[in-house]
Amino acid sequence: MNTQLFKGCVTIIWASLLLLTGLALCEQTAWGREASSPDAARAGQGLSLTPEERDFLRSHPVVRVGNEDDWPPFDFSEHGVPKGYAIEHLELLGRKLGISFEYVNGYTWAELLDLFRQGRIDLLPSLWISERRKEFMLFTEPFLELPYVIVTGRKDTSIASFQDLFGKTVSAPKGYIQAEVLKSSFPEIDVHHVNNPLEGLKAITYGKADAYIGYRGVVDYLIATRFFSDLQIVGETRAPGLGPQGLYIGIRQDMPLLRDVLQKAMDSISRKQKVELSQKWISVEQKPFPDLTSQEAVYLREHPKLKVDNLQDWPPFNFFKNGKAKGFCIDYMKLLADKLGVEVDFVSGPTWSEFMTMLDQGSLDLLVDVVQTEGRQESIAFTEPYMTIFSGIVVRKGNEKQANLEDLAGRKVVVPESFYYQEILE
Repeated sequence: MNTQLFKGCVTIIWASLLLLTGLALCEQTAWGREASSPDAARAGQGLSLTPEERDFLRSHPVVRVGNEDDWPPFDFSEHGVPKGYAIEHLELLGRKLGISFEYVNGYTWAELLDLFRQGRIDLLPSLWISERRKEFMLFTEPFLELPYVIVTGRKDTSIASFQDLFGKTVSAPKGYIQAEVLKSSFPEIDVHHVNNPLEGLKAITYGKADAYIGYRGVVDYLIATRFFSDLQIVGETRAPGLGPQGLYIGIRQDMPLLRDVLQKAMDSISRKQKVELSQKWISVEQKPFPDLTSQEAVYLREHPKLKVDNLQDWPPFNFFKNGKAKGFCIDYMKLLADKLGVEVDFVSGPTWSEFMTMLDQGSLDLLVDVVQTEGRQESIAFTEPYMTIFSGIVVRKGNEKQANLEDLAGRKVVVPESFYYQEILE
């Protein structure tokens, strides 16, 4: 099997694994990731900057930026690397101004706000404006505007508008505008506080909240990438304080010149550059045929058919029904094969343990539904994950208090043989 092209297998990473990974990375990524190093000598070339503004740029070649871990697709991090629409937007401004950015991540949004108030962060790259925030923050003009939407469970027919939320429980991240507005202006709504938008959506799934109010781009991204098939968007809020909101850059009050030069750089961004950012991070348009190296193209010609695992009973991801391979992972593999111009031979019948052995022996080309673990990395090469979902604990009714792994200590737990759960628990 050629690992240069396929890297072993396409991967689904579950939230429990991501949580463990995030804990290991937190201390390493908290401070000091510099994403760019523009030439300070060319600071502000092509922009109408005042002598005072140019002096400011020369004396502040590096600006400290608060980077969220969990607000995709606008501002988030993966393995400590800042990513998202707002990050690339800020990097574009940095290149225009000849400055670089030191990203601070590994903190919750509320913690980042505290660091900002303490002066340990110079700016926040994407946030909403409010009267409360104006008391300690300067703002650029908005660089993007999207509406707030209401998310509910698909089976919930009782909520169709904002007024239907009265008497209901709505999840909202601490420190976000939604939480502030709901608390101050809508006492009829019970707020369930969470740490981030992902937790807000999970609260609906697990019955802790009836609905979630969130920014359209973030909600679309999380529902599509975290497999929230049980959730739906029922409409926009359009309530006072929760209508369409612009995204701003927030700057320390004692750095007005930074706000001014950022705004001038923002004003110089072309429409083409804005469209490219939106297409990359917000649009769901299909990408063209992959740009392959000559070696990769030769590999595909020499391997026109790939043998891929098809499990008997792992719905809705990978299962066998009525003589056919079915499921999300199966359809995803078909899409990949179509783009690469190869055929797929789905192998049905073996158990998961047997599939792992076949992959090791070379009689199977790839697994389309495998979780990456330390043990498996010794013999399998992995692609980047193509979906992130979360797993849960199933108990008998009446045993709901066993809600965490710690609660299972000393108890007998059933897991499928050779599944990643077994490796982690052991």
